[in-house]
Amino acid sequence: MQYYSALTKSDIIYTFIPWFKSYNIGYITLKRDLTNLITTACKLCKSSQKYGSLENFINTLLEANNSDAKLLVSQFGSFASVVSRK
Repeated sequence: MQYYSALTKSDIIYTFIPWFKSYNIGYITLKRDLTNLITTACKLCKSSQKYGSLENFINTLLEANNSDAKLLVSQFGSFASVVSRK
């Protein structure tokens, strides 16, 4: 996760997109999707540090959602609001 959070847009443009295209799996939203992957990894790294580990962070979210894994997953994108309700 730390590896991905440290990537830059240059890494996407000059390393990852050419790699995907070399295997004929480039697609129209690839750049945006890879950028979102980096953004998500950054958020998860910050939350992991704040809560001591990724496991602690996810357990906190699960607890805030009454141990309902489906509810947790549906709200995972807005985890700040989920945790702040606790």
